Amino acid sequence: MAAARSKSNETRDIGFVGFVDTGAAWVVAGEPVAARADAIAVAERFVNYAHANKKRVAFFATEGVLASSPRFRRVLIGEQPTWNPAEWPTILAANRSLREQLRRARAKGVHVRALSRTRWKAGRRQYGSS
Repeated sequence: MAAARSKSNETRDIGFVGFVDTGAAWVVAGEPVAARADAIAVAERFVNYAHANKKRVAFFATEGVLASSPRFRRVLIGEQPTWNPAEWPTILAANRSLREQLRRARAKGVHVRALSRTRWKAGRRQYGSS
């Protein structure tokens, strides 16, 4: 985790970046955790800090404010699907490859089941979430 401080008040954190150090690079999933107005500044300070430590930086899965900064180059590597669950039967009927993916998952023993709210809460407690 790397924190960025405000330029005007060096004691106030304005955001942070969670990353994984791969050796030669720091890889960030998503955008900095910061107010929208501060996100570019936090990202730029993170990049400067990484470069000072002889590391490259890669942000991925960014879709917001970083895309508007000329400092950050953007490469589209895919699109996130959007669909309305109420339309699932129609989507499934119209998409042969999706039906085949589901068939392969069933053949490999993948099962989906409803999870009760009680069981979900118990699992969150078990793994330390509130």
